[in-house]
Amino acid sequence: MKPIRILHVVRIMNRGGAETLIMNLYRQIDRNQIQFDFAVSSDKPGDYDNEIRELGGRIIIHPHPTTEGIIAFQKSFLNTLRSHGPYQAVHSHVYTFSGFVLKIAKKENIPVRVAHCHTTQDGHGHNPMRAMYRWYARKMILTYSNHMIGCSKAASEALFGKNCFSDPRVQVLANGIDLEPYKALNSQAKSEVRRRLGLPVDSRIIGHIGRFSEVKNHKKIIEIFECVVKARPDTQLVLVGDGPLKAAVEEDVKNRGLGKKIHFMGVRKEIPEILKAMDVFLMPSLFEGVPVVLIEAQASGLPCIVSNTITKAADLSSSHFKFLSLEDSAEHWADEVIDFLENDLPEWDMREKAIQQAGYDIRTVVNKLSAVYM
Repeated sequence: MKPIRILHVVRIMNRGGAETLIMNLYRQIDRNQIQFDFAVSSDKPGDYDNEIRELGGRIIIHPHPTTEGIIAFQKSFLNTLRSHGPYQAVHSHVYTFSGFVLKIAKKENIPVRVAHCHTTQDGHGHNPMRAMYRWYARKMILTYSNHMIGCSKAASEALFGKNCFSDPRVQVLANGIDLEPYKALNSQAKSEVRRRLGLPVDSRIIGHIGRFSEVKNHKKIIEIFECVVKARPDTQLVLVGDGPLKAAVEEDVKNRGLGKKIHFMGVRKEIPEILKAMDVFLMPSLFEGVPVVLIEAQASGLPCIVSNTITKAADLSSSHFKFLSLEDSAEHWADEVIDFLENDLPEWDMREKAIQQAGYDIRTVVNKLSAVYM
């Protein structure tokens, strides 16, 4: 018997948090029963495209609704449902635009229609037109979905409404990770991992993994690091990722004279190893849901210092996790970073137990999502 097919709707399958979660699920799900396709709205290759094809998935390109119009997208998406299906489910990850996606899915009698929220904001400004769009799109989500999933309570309420949990269609699904790579690395010395990655063995390393975009707040990261270096000259910074603001951040680093202490590592696959090489993870984001990388960082045993705009569900161990206000000075953030540089880290058994109890083990998440699809 052929596996049922699920159509995931995304922008592009790059190494973002939502996309990484989907791939974590895809690798672990029983692909003899459930297969994934991906409806994207970019003709550029995604970081995960080759792996998707190797796993049996299809990548179907659609017009971008913002640049090419909603009508063009709707026609193309309708054609996908009819020509590439039948689909058991349409699983949409595109925030408020999920309303438009699921309306089409409902008209085509797709049995399972999932709106999945991965963040607490859409990243756009506030004006009357945007407010009207959000209202209408949210109304369509509530009308046409039969499952509404959020990565946290805060993310669910942001998209589905403050009283959404009175609706039985709403549930929180943790951003699960595969624990095996972190367990395998547990016994390896930090110095050994750093040598493999070409990073300094004897320095203290602060790290951040994230797209170079406004929401990730790299400007604040650089300001904090500059303060840390004044007190701890042996400290270095690792930045992993790519994005539209990378060149501006590189210029800022150059102007501050920090070029020899900051490593721009680009988009990388070996995230568990890179995290193993760090001493502290830093994330002063403007807003987030539950970033997958924060769960990965805690699986690595890293102390994490993050902005209080990030949902509390990201904290698995309060003794090694601290929320700070974005209004706090860079000097204050730096002091907290320096304190965490001296922390003793929890053993693997403690970390594994905390992750499993919080529901972030990918096997638990796969079982819950499989039940939704089936």
